Amino acid sequence: MEAKFSQRVKDVLSFSREEAVRLGNDYIGVEHLILGIIREGEGLLYACLDILMLILLTFARPLKMQLQTIPNVIGRRKIFRWLSKQSER
Repeated sequence: MEAKFSQRVKDVLSFSREEAVRLGNDYIGVEHLILGIIREGEGLLYACLDILMLILLTFARPLKMQLQTIPNVIGRRKIFRWLSKQSER
């Protein structure tokens, strides 16, 4: 039985599968779906992700400053590095 998906959904799934393979995974996870949506570059979900990225970039510097006051916990360094790279753009 074949599911009836729109061409856009088929493209996103195909791109997601390619991203999973490129990253060395044998499954398609949420992260691969998000990469597939970004790669497809159209639609409501893409627009939402675009807005979220704009929000993250807008607040990256203030978050970076606040993170410096947080005690060093697991993951803090990764978040801090990511925010540092984003705020330099």
